[in-house]
Order: sequence, then structure tokens, then C-alpha cells
Amino acid sequence: MKEIESLQEWTGVIGGAGEIGMCGLGLQTTGQDPLASKIRLACVALPDRGVCAADLFRLGSDALDELAVLMEDDRVMKVMHEAKVGLAFLQAKLGRRLKFKNVFDIMLASQVCWSGFYDLVPSSSKKNPWKKRPVDHSLEALAERHLGVRLDRSQEALEWSEKPVSRKLIRSAARRAQTLLPLQACFQELIRRNHLERVADIELRAIAPVVEMELSGIYLDEGAARKLAAEKEAALVRAVMDLQASARDWLSSIALS
Repeated sequence: MKEIESLQEWTGVIGGAGEIGMCGLGLQTTGQDPLASKIRLACVALPDRGVCAADLFRLGSDALDELAVLMEDDRVMKVMHEAKVGLAFLQAKLGRRLKFKNVFDIMLASQVCWSGFYDLVPSSSKKNPWKKRPVDHSLEALAERHLGVRLDRSQEALEWSEKPVSRKLIRSAARRAQTLLPLQACFQELIRRNHLERVADIELRAIAPVVEMELSGIYLDEGAARKLAAEKEAALVRAVMDLQASARDWLSSIALS
């Protein structure tokens, strides 16, 4: 793991990602709300070059601008976990619309590959001794399940608000970022083997529009929406009544015959 000390070094890392055409990107924030919290640390993992960690509080807003250029470069695949959150932070902090391109979210990829699967765990019910538990798609779970790597689960947003951030915390974040590219390779193969390319493509391309809608909101004509809901409900009631009438007629015909 290499800690970035200057904007010039950071520019070199971003340029390296552009040359290779792929990178893992991990962002650590001071909270969960992209409008109220900030991005503190950015970790970029490059194939065969390790992980570079940059304290964005120290490098300033120019470092975010460099990151924005990378996110809009469709020649470079950016591998993230729960990309929607990271992209929302980037757009909110830069204060402008970003055209995110070629983002691979390993959490979404995992959800696509494991759709319909669940774990059976013991239940306290005597009637049903087992209950379904959804598959865990957290980065910690994915790293352990697919790579055999155990990651620290104890990182708290509060710790990223401190000045300065401890080296232990930075190393932990870098280790998390280091798992992104191997996980991408794993899920890319699972998607191919299970013929899920089309589904995965739709899910991944939907990330940017969802980020835009969640940050900016969408216009809704409340009156028209309520009117439409009432019309659909009335149509449903009529359909049920018609079905019941048909059933009565059918039963009557049987009784008479």
C-alpha cells in the first residue's frame, strides 16, 4: 500500500488507471448522507501495482476533479462495491452532474449471480425448525466466500472524521480495495457461465440514473398519480366482480345439468 502525498502523485495514479484500462476504487466517507457528509479517503487498486490511498482532505478539491475525470472515462472499468453510494457522494461533493461510465459494482453482480438462493439457518419455531436467510452481499462476506479473505468489519464513519486518520485504518481500507479486482474477475466468470450477461448489463447501466434520481428527485404529479391509482383499483374491482359472476353462472349450469 502506498500513501499519496501530493496532487501530482494522485494525478499519476489516475493516469495509470487510464493506461491499464481498469482499477478498483474504494471510497471511505465521514457518514452515510452524501449531502451532509464528505469523502475522506480514496483507494485505487491497479492490477500488478498494488493499492494507492489518498487522503482527500489533504489533497483538496482538485483531487476530486481528477477522480471525476476517471469516472467519466468509458475506456476504464471502475470496480466498486455498492457503487451507488460512492457515485452519489462524488456527484454531491462536486456539485454537478457526472456522466458515470463503465462502472462494475460487485455487490450488484453478486445479487445477480445469487438471485433466488438463500441460506437455511436454525429457527426458534418448533413447527418450522429452519428459516430462510438472504445471501449476504457485503464486501466482507464476498471476500470471505469467494476469495477466502477475512476483512475487518469494525470501520466506523466517525473514525474517518478524525484528523489525522490512523495508519491502521488506512491499511484496512487499502486491504478492502485490494479485493475488488479479484472479485470482479470471479463474478465476471460466474456471469458468463450462467448466461447472465444481459441481466448484469441492465443492472450495471442503471446505477447512474438511480443516483441521479435519488439526489435530484423526480417530478410527480400527485393528483394525476392518485387518479391513475383510483382508475386501476376500480378496474381491478370490476374484474373481480366479473370473475365471481362467471363462477356463479358456471356453477349454476352444472347444478341444472
